[in-house]
Order: sequence, then structure tokens, then C-alpha cells
Amino acid sequence: QHSLSHTEVIVRDGEPVIVETHTRGGGDRISDLVKFATGIDLYDISAQLGVGLKLDEQRLVPTANGKYACVRFLVQDGVEKPIKRIAGIEEIKTWPDVTDVTMTYKVGDILPAVKNSFDRAASVLVVADSADRALDVSEKAINAIQIECV
Repeated sequence: QHSLSHTEVIVRDGEPVIVETHTRGGGDRISDLVKFATGIDLYDISAQLGVGLKLDEQRLVPTANGKYACVRFLVQDGVEKPIKRIAGIEEIKTWPDVTDVTMTYKVGDILPAVKNSFDRAASVLVVADSADRALDVSEKAINAIQIECV
């Protein structure tokens, strides 16, 4: 009724345990995944509610678009050295079902150890006609990214 919220839950010994909760939408491209898979635009809904507009309940009804969305992140071994070469990004962008490839760093940047989600080297967003295809393409794509450090 007022805005988005984000809660992460882990089931431990058959019981749900809240890991974290926020009065914001989820990170890690969750809004993109929801939009591609269901047609529901969480950012648009959040903006409407944020300026006091009444939400049209119809905007919360998923569309049957037959799409499955998946995001994969490249979690690098932090070598704390400058990046000498990055390869694979431009090729991956041409693959069928690959919707977005984001590289966090560029040649010359120090590749850090991953301490939080912002440290991850890259992400790949795939939208496909089946969950298996989305998972397969995203795994192949993230594995095709090559980062070489000095």
C-alpha cells in the first residue's frame, strides 16, 4: 500500500528465518528479473506510490509472457592486482537470450576481493523461453568472461 519492501528468508531445520528486511526493493537486479518474467514494473510502482498516487491493482497482475529471467554474477578471486585484459564481453552481448552484460571494472582497475555485492566483477542477465535455457545460457555467459590481471 505504501512502497516496496524486500525480505530475505532462509529455511533452517524446516523453519523460516528472516535474514534481512528493508523498506526498499531488492537489489541484485531483482526488479529487472520480475519485470522480464512477469511484466510487473516494480520501479514504476514504487515511483507512483512515492508521489502519493493510488496504485491500480491491475498493475500487480502478472502477464503470461512465457519468459524466464536469470541473473548471474562473476564473483572473482580477489587478487588485488590491476586488470591487464578483459575478454568475452562484446561476444556475449550478441548471444541469443542475453539481455544485458555489465562489467564493473575496466583495464587498469584493481580487481578486489569480493566483500560485498558491489565488488563482483560482472553480471549477465538472460531472458529465455524456459528456466533451463535461462540458467544454461547465463552460466555459459558468465564463464566466458575472462579477466587477466598483471
